[in-house]
Amino acid sequence: ESSLLMHELSTARNMLYIHVLQPNQYVPGSKPMSKEEKQTAYDENHLYKKWVERGYPLLRKEGKHLRAQGIQFHDFTMVFEHRDEMLYRDSCCHVTEQGNAIFGEHIADILLTHYSL
Repeated sequence: ESSLLMHELSTARNMLYIHVLQPNQYVPGSKPMSKEEKQTAYDENHLYKKWVERGYPLLRKEGKHLRAQGIQFHDFTMVFEHRDEMLYRDSCCHVTEQGNAIFGEHIADILLTHYSL
């Protein structure tokens, strides 16, 4: 509902609204992790792990409903799927500077593809 409200507010103000579901290392199959990255950024017992595994499929499903309602929803959960380098810097969900750059490039692609800025 918050995404719908932000979309409506943005539309009323002639502003662009984009909803992006960020990547997370606990989404199964979302990124190959080196031994070093697993030691630094993956905790099998992390509190968030079970919620990501349960919640992200629901968020992805709801994202499809948002798109059907005209909202620019983009699922970036698999954006690191083919990246071997260390992109997560902690066991929560935070990415390195390089991870942010990759994320930013994908957002820029959306803007350049779909909008004339």
